[in-house]
Amino acid sequence: MPAHPDVFAETSVFPHSPPARCRTNHLVGRPASPLVWLALWWCLSAAIAAGQGVVTGSPPTAGRDLPVEYQSRHFVLTTDLAAEPAAALLERMEAALADAVEYWRRPARGQIDCYVVRDLHNWPDYALPHPLARVVVNGIGGATLQRTSGRGRTARDTALLIASAAPGVAEHEVIHAYCAQNFGEMGPPWYKEGMAEMAVLGHGRGQGPRCSPAQLDTLRNGPAHTIHDIVSTGQSAQRLTDALDALLAQRGGDPRHVRPEAWTATDADNTRRVREEYLWNWALCYLLRNNPNYSERFRLLGGDYLTKKNDSFERLFTPMADEIMFEYAFFLQRIDSGFRVDLCRWDWHTPARPLDDATPITNRCLAARGWQASEALVTAGSSYDYEATGTWSAARHWEPTDADGHADGSGRLVGVVMRDFQLSEPFPLGCHGSFFAPMSGQLYLRCEDSWSCLGDNRGEVSVRLTSTPAGGE
Repeated sequence: MPAHPDVFAETSVFPHSPPARCRTNHLVGRPASPLVWLALWWCLSAAIAAGQGVVTGSPPTAGRDLPVEYQSRHFVLTTDLAAEPAAALLERMEAALADAVEYWRRPARGQIDCYVVRDLHNWPDYALPHPLARVVVNGIGGATLQRTSGRGRTARDTALLIASAAPGVAEHEVIHAYCAQNFGEMGPPWYKEGMAEMAVLGHGRGQGPRCSPAQLDTLRNGPAHTIHDIVSTGQSAQRLTDALDALLAQRGGDPRHVRPEAWTATDADNTRRVREEYLWNWALCYLLRNNPNYSERFRLLGGDYLTKKNDSFERLFTPMADEIMFEYAFFLQRIDSGFRVDLCRWDWHTPARPLDDATPITNRCLAARGWQASEALVTAGSSYDYEATGTWSAARHWEPTDADGHADGSGRLVGVVMRDFQLSEPFPLGCHGSFFAPMSGQLYLRCEDSWSCLGDNRGEVSVRLTSTPAGGE
C-alpha cells in the first residue's frame, strides 16, 4: 500500500490525552476575573473553513440588526440572523442534537443557551455573554462554556454556546453542548473534537463524507497523521486556551469586552493548526464509528469517556491495532465524497483453508461491498480455476451483468491476495477461467467499481474455486 505508509508507525500502544475537568459557577454576561476564566472549559471550534469568519460589516448605525431571541424545543437562540436563516439554523442544530441523542443514548436535558453572531457590529457588549466573546467568534469560530449550578445532589451542568454564523460552527458546538449539559464531560481532545466534526463533515449513516475538495486532498495526500498522532492531540488547542486566559488577565478591571484585534498572528496560526488537527480527529472517529469491525467497541469507549470511567483507547483497541491501522491507511488512500467505510470494511475473521486439492470452495461476492474474504488460501505461482454465476449491477440504473462486467471493466469480478496486512496488485477475473496467484495468502474478491460509488450497487455472484488439475494449466 504505497500511500501513507507512516500510519503504520505505531504498532504497540495507542496513548490518549486525559480530558480537562474544570468547572465553575458563572453568571452569563457578568465580567469574569482571570481566576474564573482559568476555571472555564472552552471547546474551541474549528468547523469553519480557512478564511471564513464572522462578518465584520460596516460601523454601527441606527438601523443595525440588533440580536433577537428565537426558540426551538432544545435551544434558546440569540442571534442577529434574520428570521428565515435563524429558523434554518435551529433546524440544523436540532438535527445535530438528534444524532447525538441517538448515538450516545441519553435524552437531551433542558434547553441550551446559544449566541450565534453574523456581524459583531450588531452586538453591544451587554448583549454578549462573555467578555471574550468577540475574540472567540472572530478569531476562533465558536466555543462551548460548561457551567455548574447548585451543590451536591442539586448540582446541574448547563452549557452556553457561542458561535459565528459561518456554516457548520454552531452545529459543531451543539455536540459539545449536549455532552456538557447531559454528561458533564466531553472526553479527551481527539474524541470530543472528532465527534463534534461529525455534525459538519458527516457521520456516515449510509452516506459518505461531506469534506471539501481541499480537505479530501489533505487526507489523501498528507502528510498523514498516525493514529498515535491523533489520539495524542491537544497541545495546539491548549495554546489557544492559554492565549484566551492571557487576554482575560490583561483586561483586568476594564468593563469593556476584549476586541477582536487582540487576537495576534501567532494566535491565528495556532487556530489554523487546530483546524487541521480537527480534520484528522474526525477521520479517525468517522472510521471507528462507522466500520462494523470497530463501531461497538468505539461506542463503549465513548460511553466510558463521557461517564468518567477508567477506560482507554489503548486497552480497548490494542488487540486489533494492526487491523485498525491497515483500514485507516486504506481509508485515507480512497476517501472521497461517496466512500462508505461500512461497505469497505475488511473481513478479518473469515476462516480459510489451502486450495491445494480437488475440493472446491464456493463463496458469495456482493456488488455493494469492497474486498470480501474468500475461504481460499492460495500459494504464489500456483494456478487456480474459478467459475462465477449470478448477476449484479455496478450502478443503480444499469442493467445487470454477469461477472465479466462491462467493456470498460466496471462490474467485472476481480481478485487480490493478502498476507500479513500486505496486498498484491489486483488482478481481473470474470465469469470463468484460471489465474496464477501473485503471492501466497488469502484470496479476496470484489465487483470492480469506483470506491466512492459502491452504495448503489446491486446483486451478487457465487464464485466456485478449485486448484487447476495437473496438466490443465
